Amino acid sequence: MTQSEKISFQRKYGLRFLQVLIILVAFFLVRNCIFTLSSDIPSEQQLNQYYKMGYDAGKIKALGSYPVKEPSFSDPLLKKKYRDGFRNGWDDERNIR
Repeated sequence: MTQSEKISFQRKYGLRFLQVLIILVAFFLVRNCIFTLSSDIPSEQQLNQYYKMGYDAGKIKALGSYPVKEPSFSDPLLKKKYRDGFRNGWDDERNIR
């Protein structure tokens, strides 16, 4: 490339956009890893308890009863277990009918 040739507009701003995108992805990955590593890991008993609560709530909802209020979660892993249980309870009850 000689001195007189210029970088095209699309290439110049495309590279800037790519740099910003890579920085954002790296930031979110690091933030997520720090968040999950810093929190205490819940016990297996507590995970099973939240799964069962979600499973029961999903069955009740599938039967057409009043919606169950979702409990507050102190840990994202507990929320995931509750939602997994809710989905499995919903699916199991719908498949039986």
